[in-house]
Amino acid sequence: MSYLTIYSQEDAHALLIIGQTREDHWLDFKSALGKDNAENARDIAQFANASGGVLILGAEENKQVLTGFTLVPDPPSTITRIDDIVKGHLTPVPVFEPRAIEVETGKFIVAINIPPSLPLVARHEKHERFEFITRGHESK
Repeated sequence: MSYLTIYSQEDAHALLIIGQTREDHWLDFKSALGKDNAENARDIAQFANASGGVLILGAEENKQVLTGFTLVPDPPSTITRIDDIVKGHLTPVPVFEPRAIEVETGKFIVAINIPPSLPLVARHEKHERFEFITRGHESK
C-alpha cells in the first residue's frame, strides 16, 4: 500500500473525514506548524525516509482520530516557511508538495504531500550533526 495524496478540496473531503480518519503510517495531523523548526523538519523527513505520506496542518485530533479543522491563518506564508525549513534543515532536500485547501468556508488547511525519497534524508544542525528519522506505524 502507498500513501494517498491530498491535492484538492475533493481529495480532502474524500480522505479527511471527521470522527473517522485516523493517523497512520502515511498520515499525520498537526493543528499548526510548530515553533521548533528542527521538529518541523523531522516531520517532513520521517515520511521522505519511509514510504511517503501527507502531513496535514490545521487538523485537530484526539487519540489519533481527526476531530476537526483549525484555521491556518495565512496559508501562503505557512507554505513559504515550510519551504525555508526544508531547505535549511534537510539534506538532500526532499521532494514535497504543499497545498492550501479550503475545507470549510474560509477555513484552509495545508496538506504537505511527501513522496518517498530515494536517497536517505538527514536533518542537520548547520551541517555538523545529522539525524535520520523515519516513520514507524503512526509516529516517528
